[in-house]
Amino acid sequence: MKNNFIITKYHQKYAKQTVEMWRESKEKAIGQKERLSFENHVYFLNHILPEQFQIYLALAQHY
Repeated sequence: MKNNFIITKYHQKYAKQTVEMWRESKEKAIGQKERLSFENHVYFLNHILPEQFQIYLALAQHY
């Protein structure tokens, strides 16, 4: 299977997958489990972060 990636502007429909990846990668990288709730991270990603930053995701397209 070949993977190609597309870069796309973040949309709230990606919130669940993005927060899951974010939390999992942080734990793997520094061995720290999240103290904040999943819902807190979704809120941060959807409402606070976009006020100051443009958010883009790399999405895999499987062939």
